[in-house]
Amino acid sequence: MSTSSARAWVEIDLPAIDRNVGRIKQALPPQVRYVAVVKANAYGHGMPEVATRLLQAGVDCFAVANVAEAAILREVGHDADILLLSPTLPNELARAVALGLDITLNSLAEAQALAALVRGRDRRAKVHVKVDTGMGRAGVWHEQAAELFAFVLAEPGLEWRGVVGVSTTEAALQSYLDAAGGQAGLVETLPWRSDAVLRAAIAANPGLRILRQDPHEALIGFLCSSNKRILQIRQMVAQLATTLGEPLGGGYHALPTWAQLAAATDSQLKACALGYRAAFLRGTAQRLQSRPHWAEEFQALTTADLLSELQGLPGVGPKVAACVALFGFGRLESFPVDTWVVQALAGAYGFHGWAPARLEEFGRAHFGPAAGLAQQYLFAAARAGRLLQPFALPAEVVKPRPKSRGRARR
Repeated sequence: MSTSSARAWVEIDLPAIDRNVGRIKQALPPQVRYVAVVKANAYGHGMPEVATRLLQAGVDCFAVANVAEAAILREVGHDADILLLSPTLPNELARAVALGLDITLNSLAEAQALAALVRGRDRRAKVHVKVDTGMGRAGVWHEQAAELFAFVLAEPGLEWRGVVGVSTTEAALQSYLDAAGGQAGLVETLPWRSDAVLRAAIAANPGLRILRQDPHEALIGFLCSSNKRILQIRQMVAQLATTLGEPLGGGYHALPTWAQLAAATDSQLKACALGYRAAFLRGTAQRLQSRPHWAEEFQALTTADLLSELQGLPGVGPKVAACVALFGFGRLESFPVDTWVVQALAGAYGFHGWAPARLEEFGRAHFGPAAGLAQQYLFAAARAGRLLQPFALPAEVVKPRPKSRGRARR
């Protein structure tokens, strides 16, 4: 119908979908996968057109209300994963399996019926388990969820794909970003009242938080960090993922596992521009590939034992160990000493010529249980040129450092 003869109409700006998806992806970690909910004809926007545009923008899969809606997506040629949000009627189960849909299970009875349907067939049924955590709308009651999980995992005809109703991604992001603000409370434990340098650094960086990285991610990143700038480290890690990691969809890749790193060829590692760091990564991978629960084992150690265990890995010196302990294992008492911190403590506290080990000892003793948080405030202020430096040496007495002919030890 022509808009000139209509009393009202809707114009859909498809390029706006590209921009919106792009901005969301920029704000979240690269390993996040995206599910676009396009039920009810994409909320009246036109399911076929909107779904096509969402795929082009980098969305990984879709969610719809029922089998009929999913069939529309399949008919227009979309073979992406499709999650059924609502319970599937018994007479629709066969069609849902044939279309390759992800079926949401709300009860043990539903799981048993679906298992009976696919038993003896070549195709497994992909399932999500919906848990009722208190809203009372749908899903298995949380106290009965364990029985349903056990059945799904034990049934060979069912492929468990995820949990609906438990915001695992949201919880992970809240932990990663310290959304609960636990670190904000720790600022009060720092000696900023008697330390003017730290007080100024905190004031210059309101809201600073230490991200809680995955230990695997942290260890790989800091093994690549020797004598490299942050941008170069990011490029190396990204190239490792692209070259060796499993694809996640949308052009993204997971970080390689230790087994993948241990099996990597010289040419593959060379393509990642690792230089001498390739030997560190391969050596560490060879040590850890046979320890699938290494992170849990390390987490159970005291901080002193954790640092010792980390320094037993190839290429891990005191600084890298302290960084991995702080960022990967959440040991806020860890105080990494890098070039910026050496300069900061020299100019701000007068510790000229102090060895890194002595500076680390001072940091832990002076700043206390949240020394790592203080380190980040000093680091950020120093990099931004906003650190008080009452003990900075006059320019005429600062001697230029000779160029190193060898590799710096970490």
